[in-house]
Amino acid sequence: MGFVLCGAVISLGTAFCSIKAKLMWSMPMANSIIWFHFTKYFRQPVVSVYYSITYLCIFIITLIVFCVIAIKKFNYDNVAEIAA
Repeated sequence: MGFVLCGAVISLGTAFCSIKAKLMWSMPMANSIIWFHFTKYFRQPVVSVYYSITYLCIFIITLIVFCVIAIKKFNYDNVAEIAA
């Protein structure tokens, strides 16, 4: 399921970036491409680069919280049985 979700996020991000939709800023793809943050000729900022840095930090913190929750729920007693 993780691979499918990751592929969907990348596909949606690429599609939104290619049509220059406002929804592209909700996906990691547009935030990772610096030249999308500025207009083509005069380099006026469309979206601040600090927005992307904040987006990245919030995303990382959210993933860490989910990992901590998942680690607390994991049953370490059954690791040998699952691997066998």
